[in-house]
This record gives sequence, structure tokens and C-alpha cells, in this order.
Amino acid sequence: MDASPPHRYTGALSGMKVSNVSIDVKQAWGYYTAYDKDFDAPPDNHDDESHSKNNQNSGAYVFRPSQPDQSPQFLQQTSAIFYNTSVGLEVHATFEVPWIKTITRVMTDQPFLEVEYMIGPVPTSDGRGKEVITQFQSPVKSSGTFFTDSNGREFMERRLNYRPTWNLNVFEPVAGNYYPVNAAIYIQDSSGLAVAVATDRSQGGASLQDGNVELMVQRRILADDWRGVDEAMNETSLGITPNPPYGNATRQGDGVVIKGTHYIRIGDRGGASLARSMMDQAFARSLVFVASAPSSRPPVFQQTTVHGLTDTIPPNVMLITRSLQYDEDNMTILLRIGHQYGADEDSELSKPVEVKLSSFLPGYEIINIVEMTLSANQEYETWQENRFRWSKSTGENSFVSSERLRGDEITLNPMDIRTFLVSVKESKIVN
Repeated sequence: MDASPPHRYTGALSGMKVSNVSIDVKQAWGYYTAYDKDFDAPPDNHDDESHSKNNQNSGAYVFRPSQPDQSPQFLQQTSAIFYNTSVGLEVHATFEVPWIKTITRVMTDQPFLEVEYMIGPVPTSDGRGKEVITQFQSPVKSSGTFFTDSNGREFMERRLNYRPTWNLNVFEPVAGNYYPVNAAIYIQDSSGLAVAVATDRSQGGASLQDGNVELMVQRRILADDWRGVDEAMNETSLGITPNPPYGNATRQGDGVVIKGTHYIRIGDRGGASLARSMMDQAFARSLVFVASAPSSRPPVFQQTTVHGLTDTIPPNVMLITRSLQYDEDNMTILLRIGHQYGADEDSELSKPVEVKLSSFLPGYEIINIVEMTLSANQEYETWQENRFRWSKSTGENSFVSSERLRGDEITLNPMDIRTFLVSVKESKIVN
């Protein structure tokens, strides 16, 4: 992946290119001013007891800009330092405000752009809460449609100012078009040209204009939204003062500083395939553990490398869980394996795929395999026998294959997650 040469002084992103696909993509940072009835309600409607929808504050459970159709207050990217490393280019950017900083990474042979951000402390000296967003702007003709994931699994189609089950009267054109983004959001046009963004944590997201993807990364609110917390969503670095038994708690310290990462990819094969290729890597990054040792002698490792797999698994398969367990008689490993793609999201990677469980268990000899339900609290066959039958005519369960386990080989269909308890004994250590 190549990023178009950033502006010589600011380091602002101007475009992306992957293989034969090139798109002008710009990234902007800014914020919405949060609705606070003390500032934004009509002059004759400031009664503290008036909790009507017209006076609804933005807060922990409610996102509401100070004006229903408010545009973000964008902040200028002012300077950058460029670092050429052995693995690619890093652009460390600063903005006109000191509380936003970003590091953009263009890595060698990596098909996506990585943007690490640090936000905070969000200022409130003007007495106003702020909802901090980033926006990716592109020429993709998305026709008022975008897609967000549902708990990291199926993608849901979202249409601007539309609900599929009732006629929507639009009173909140910004807040009313925000949706949960647990892992990824994307836009695409009729030709398949797409921009996808994967997140490393749950956020709110929208596409309020064709070609734009918007994500909310931080919120600091100074008014309560009257939804039960009885406290403004104003997290600070030193917590709150003691308040027994029902005193007036006061926030101490500055606003918190948060960090996160977005992964951005472009392509011409549809946005779902682009998003799927990044989601798991973004949400479940490798953990690096560090220990200390005397500098006078080199550390002694029992093993310098460990291979968790004997074979390369297919690119549309993920090892979700491999947990060693023991019972009285056997050593048992809990395996949970998933198909990463939904139906029709990719011409090849959405196809069913066959895998061998032994591929995930190097150094072990399999004694017995029992398929479990997803949560592993009962055997799959037991659940299948006792489950409620919706079909009055046949009682058949059409989505269950008649051959779920063939030796140690299984078939994963799109979006499948299958769970197994595998009894094993150690055979050899694989280095």
C-alpha cells in the first residue's frame, strides 16, 4: 500500500494506492459541541425539571450535538515529522490544538494504512462538552448507504435517514444516523470501489455524506443526560472526591488521555472483503511480553521459537480459542475455530473451507473429539436433540450438516464458529 506524498509541511493524508486502485482519501479531525440545555435550550425552557426530548442533554447514554444538523468543528493539522524506517514510513503529526496527535504508518507490503491517535485531555474551559471525531473523505459514490458490523460478525446495511421497519421523521440528522461500530465500517459504490476502516475498540460511526466515513473516538461531557447515572460523562485522571453517603462528588484532575488505532484500506472488490481482512488483526493484536535479565550475561531461553501451528491455515479461517484444560483422566484442549467471511462478501474467501483440527494441535496426539455448543457448556448433539423445533411439519433443522465431523476434519461455512473439546496426549515438542 502506498500513501500519496503527504503535504510537505503538515503530513496530511491526500490519497491512497493499492495495486491498480488509487483514491483521493483525506483524513480530518474535529468535534461536535455536546447539547447542554443550560446553553442550547430556548430562553423560556431552562427549567431543571424539564426533561423533555427538546431539552435532552448529550451524555453517557445519548449523543446529541448542540444543533441537530451541526457540522463538526474541524481542527487544522499544522506540522509533521517524517521517519523512514526499515519497515516503512511513519508520519508524526501535530494539530492546532495540543490535545490531538497522530502517527500514520505506511508499512512495506502491508495493504492498509495504520493511524494511531492520542486524544486528550479534551479541553472544557469554555464550559462546553465535546464529542471528538475523525472523518475519512473520499470520492466513493456511496449513495447514502454504509455498512457496520454487528458484534464483529454480520455486516448490517445502514441507509441515511431511513429505518427498514417504519417511516422515519428526521429530527436529528447527525445523531440519528450514528450506529455502533464494534470492529469495522465501510462504504462502496456500484462498481465495488470501497473504503473500509477497522477499529481496535467499539465506537460510534456514520457516513453523513457520500464518500465519507466518520468515527467518534472520545467524548467529554459536562451535563448529565438524566438516564440513571446522575453524573456527567467527564472522566478525569484523578477520579472523584469522596462523597459519603450522598454528597456532591467533584471530579479531580485533567481529562483522561486515550489512545487507539484505525486501519484503513481501499479496493475495488467491495468493502466487506476489505474490512474482513483487517478486523481480527485490529481487534486482537499480538501481545508482547517483556522480562528483565542481568546485562552481564545473555538470557537463557528454554525455547527460542514456538510454532503454534503445523500447517498454514486458510486465509478465511481464524483460531479463536485454544485453551489447555485438565480433568481426572485426560488432558483436554478447548478449540474454537471460526470462518471470518460472510456469504457473498468475497468471490473466493466466502466459500466453505475444510480444515483439520490436528493442524491446530502441534505436539499432541488426538484421542477423542467432542463438538460442543458455542459456549462449550453442553455437547452439540445434546443441544441438537433437545432444542426447540420451529418447523411444525418436519421438525428438521435445515442448517445442520449431516456430517459435522469426519475424523479430525471439519467444514466451516461462512460465519461459522465451531467449538470442540479435544482429548489429547503429548507426542513431541515442535520447535
